[in-house]
Amino acid sequence: VLVDKLHQRGLHVVARLVCFYDVRLATHRPDLVPRSKEGGLWSERGVPDWVDPSLPEVQQYLLDLAAEAAELGVDEIQLDYVRFPTGGNPSDAVFSFDPTQVAKHEIITEFVRRVRLVVAKRDVLLSADIFGVAAWGREADVLSTGQLLEDLLPHLDVVSPMLYPSHFSSGFHRIDDPTAYPYFFVYQGCRRLKLMAEENGVAVRPWIQAFPHGVTQFSRLFVTEQMLGAQEGGAAGWMLWNPTNRYDVGLDAMERFANGTAGSGVRRMPPAP
Repeated sequence: VLVDKLHQRGLHVVARLVCFYDVRLATHRPDLVPRSKEGGLWSERGVPDWVDPSLPEVQQYLLDLAAEAAELGVDEIQLDYVRFPTGGNPSDAVFSFDPTQVAKHEIITEFVRRVRLVVAKRDVLLSADIFGVAAWGREADVLSTGQLLEDLLPHLDVVSPMLYPSHFSSGFHRIDDPTAYPYFFVYQGCRRLKLMAEENGVAVRPWIQAFPHGVTQFSRLFVTEQMLGAQEGGAAGWMLWNPTNRYDVGLDAMERFANGTAGSGVRRMPPAP
């Protein structure tokens, strides 16, 4: 009923499916949780939070959820946390596959391919959230997350990098404070990713930061600068994220963007080093 009402309002309905970070499943099914090399269960934060992406039972559970969401009539299913964990001490985690025989990115790619087969039967689009830094294609990030873009993109309709300026480390691109240049990081991430995505007919639609974490001067301008960076970087729209669901600043920024005043005061590029 909700999906029908949203469609009546002309809205594109996206069902976000959180994949391998699942506190509820990890708590109730400890047999599906990665093991620690020191014994017991592994977790990022001291309590069960991740399930093992390589376990067939975990993957089938998510495939069933994707099929159920598709049957509800949504337009798109968006895969979030479709990766291996990177927080805590990931080197202590033991998964159910032999890393000398199978790479993490092979497991993640194969899972996404299987989801694609499920949603394709129901004419539903498939998108996936990726780390913002993945647009820079650094090998260390691929090895830790299992998100290898050139393998993932052929199975997607939309790719959504999480280009939050506060999540780039100090010194990235030789910039001491990435949050001082929100336009630059969103623009660069979209532009870099678009070159690869276009070859596969995939749209780039980034997540942008509508929350104050790590930002010295969080304001409407901070958000509109990211919107403009996405637009000028060739993105097919953007999505706002605030983990507390407080979108007063984000909605204010949207209004400013819509009335054409977003470009005022934007710091497009950092000073030359």
